[in-house]
Amino acid sequence: MKSVSRIVRSLPLLTLIFVLGFSLVYALAWIQLYFQPHPYRTASEWIFANIPQGSVLAGPHWDDRLPISIPGKDAPRYFVMEGKDAELPFYERDTREKLNIVVRRMAKADYIIFPTGRIADSIPRVPEEYPYTNALLQLLWAEKLGFTFEKAIKDRPTFLGFTFNDDLADESLSVYDHPKAVVFKNKERLTEEQMRERIFNVKRYEPVPDINEMLLMDEGGWAATATVYDPNPRRLVVTFALLVALGVSAWILFGPFLTFLPDRGLGLGFVSGVLLSGGLTWGAAALHILPFNAISAAMFVGLVLAAALIRFGSSRGVRGCCGDAVLRHGANVLLCLFAGVAIVLATKALYPSYFWGSGDFERYALAFFSRNESVPPAAGWSPSPESS
Repeated sequence: MKSVSRIVRSLPLLTLIFVLGFSLVYALAWIQLYFQPHPYRTASEWIFANIPQGSVLAGPHWDDRLPISIPGKDAPRYFVMEGKDAELPFYERDTREKLNIVVRRMAKADYIIFPTGRIADSIPRVPEEYPYTNALLQLLWAEKLGFTFEKAIKDRPTFLGFTFNDDLADESLSVYDHPKAVVFKNKERLTEEQMRERIFNVKRYEPVPDINEMLLMDEGGWAATATVYDPNPRRLVVTFALLVALGVSAWILFGPFLTFLPDRGLGLGFVSGVLLSGGLTWGAAALHILPFNAISAAMFVGLVLAAALIRFGSSRGVRGCCGDAVLRHGANVLLCLFAGVAIVLATKALYPSYFWGSGDFERYALAFFSRNESVPPAAGWSPSPESS
């Protein structure tokens, strides 16, 4: 009975450990997205490097078009990608006339490029409304319409060697700041009649992927997402060391003033360290002092660490306060941090395709600012400065 009572009393603490630990790990994984090039830029660079100049590129209507122009490469002049013949009207009401238009344009295209997962994540949900288009998409992803699955470009939230696979999440979570772009190559050059025959008789060509398999596909040959946990021991050590260093540094700077807290704020140090260095980076960008990029962030991280080191070395009282807090509460603080990471790792091992979170406007709004190198941004609403 004593053991049960002890466990019951520990439930609030365990819940707090789970919520704070998971939130911190996921937040740090998410933040890393904003220090990577936008997938549109990455996809465009790959397209310019791997698709011959003059190729005919088709894509879905009511969506962005790839590639975007990059320095030295003007996409509309480099490829044939403008005009009605380059648009595939997937969302139009399903009729034989619409299907004829789609397969005719597909037959003329050298490549089909989906800049986001919007099409694959919507039309297959209502197959009774889009019987032809749904069959077309399933056959396309199964590489049974003459096109091969050439390339998928996607950034996923990553931290400490494991990745949060949000390919199945609501589009508002990913489609604006880290969309998944997919490139298909017209390899077999099927005729319009051959495509129509396969679409009308899709059951003859089964198996074909379902909606989740299409969204999770990262490679050709109908291969769903591979194992997303690929730990890098060196990166694990470096990331943990940086996180601990920032946490301790923030506490050295502010902790001695938080006498009203039992641990003098040591438990808040890890979050405070990230917020402090990140806030300084954003502030400098807002004042047009520095651009918002990884170099500026690294500079402010170094500034926080240096300021804490100077304060620690110059104040005996701070050293004494720090030692006392670490001896009393340091083990519990580190336990919370490692517990959060362990919970995430265990969940990823049991549910590798589980998607995390829901779509909040505020999340992808952050990308708007971070894709521009000034705050407030100079460009209008766009996922990257190059695409505006």
